[in-house]
Formats: sequence, structure tokens, C-alpha cells
Amino acid sequence: MPFPALCFHRPFRNRRGILQHHTLTCKSKSQQYRAVTVQPVSKDFGEQFSKALNRFQREDPTFRVGLDPGNGQTIISGMGEPYLDIYDERSVREYKVDAVGKPRVNFRETVTQHADLDYLHKKQSGGRG
Repeated sequence: MPFPALCFHRPFRNRRGILQHHTLTCKSKSQQYRAVTVQPVSKDFGEQFSKALNRFQREDPTFRVGLDPGNGQTIISGMGEPYLDIYDERSVREYKVDAVGKPRVNFRETVTQHADLDYLHKKQSGGRG
């Protein structure tokens, strides 16, 4: 699988000369992704935050944005923690949006044992008492 950040579709000209089309392949078939939850510090920055995430996702196919269905938090994932730190710094520098990552845990209770219950239902047929 080609490494998308180092592939050029056509020769690229910079100050030093021309870079030719080269493709690097990853030796490891399994890529390790790191995922963190992020949200803007205040709700006023929500629009800028979504613009930043959309732009980062368009620029880099290994950067993924998702939504946790359990609690509705935004999850970003990429190839390691330093990789995600770069995008965090870019969001502050380019979009003036500071994002914090405090994951919320979904607590789910499950019945683990049998319980006995004695209850008498008194049906009222009218009136207050």
C-alpha cells in the first residue's frame, strides 16, 4: 500500500529543483491507529472546529474523523500520538480553535443476578383516597 503523504502525482518543483514521482510502500500490513476524543473548548468555536477537521480530513486520507454513537463525542484517529499532536497545533495556529480531549465513559448497568420482589398493586377506581 503506498504511503499517501509521500506520493506525488506529477513532478513537484521547489526552490532546490524538481522532485520526481516516487512511491514508498509500507512494509507492515497492519497500521496502528491512535484515536482520541476532541471537542472545542466552547460552543462558540463549533463551526471553526468542524471546518478544521474537514480540511484536515481532505488533506490527509490517514486522518479520520468519526462520531461515537454512545455519547456523541467526536473521535479523531491517526497514525500515532505525535501525528495527532501536529493536527492539534495546526487547529490552534490556523483556526484559533483549542480542542480538549476528555473522554466520557458510557455506564451501562446489567442485571447480574435473580431478585425476588413482593408487590401488591392497589387499583383505584375513583376519587382521591
